[in-house]
Amino acid sequence: MFEKTVTIFGSAVLSSKSPEYQQAKRLGILLARNGWRVCSGGYGGVMEAVSRGASEALGRVAAVTLKGGKLKANPWVGREIRVASWQARLFRLIDEGDAYVVMDGGTGTMVELFVVWEMMNKFKMDKTMLVLGRRKHALLRFLEKHPLVKTNGRILKIKTPEEAVLPLQQALRMPS
Repeated sequence: MFEKTVTIFGSAVLSSKSPEYQQAKRLGILLARNGWRVCSGGYGGVMEAVSRGASEALGRVAAVTLKGGKLKANPWVGREIRVASWQARLFRLIDEGDAYVVMDGGTGTMVELFVVWEMMNKFKMDKTMLVLGRRKHALLRFLEKHPLVKTNGRILKIKTPEEAVLPLQQALRMPS
């Protein structure tokens, strides 16, 4: 069976007690229960939470990390893909994904959001990106007011991990 992968982007610096961490963990559980492999940058925060949730739900977890970096992959990663630079890491995360979920995060998460968005627009990458988190929703609402900014209907704002399931099921359908 061909396994579909959902790549998750989000903050590396969340406490395990934060609501965003719990939300990412729940997302990991739901992704695994639907049979999708989870891929992230593999470190802490959102990456740890989604990996933990997927792993605890007996799902497959991959991570793209940096060779020679000081950070280690979180303990819930099953397959670690090590690359030489942050640029290679970004594009490998994009390549691994059949769909994407972007959660709240800082400038690194914004870079990931914008690169995927640009690839969807310029290179007609036919993939779906879900945005989960009120801060990123506010950013998208602001940007969408500009007449040159287009989401082409493939960037969907969701409020809960549960809201991710149906659009991902539609986006990741097996070909007949």
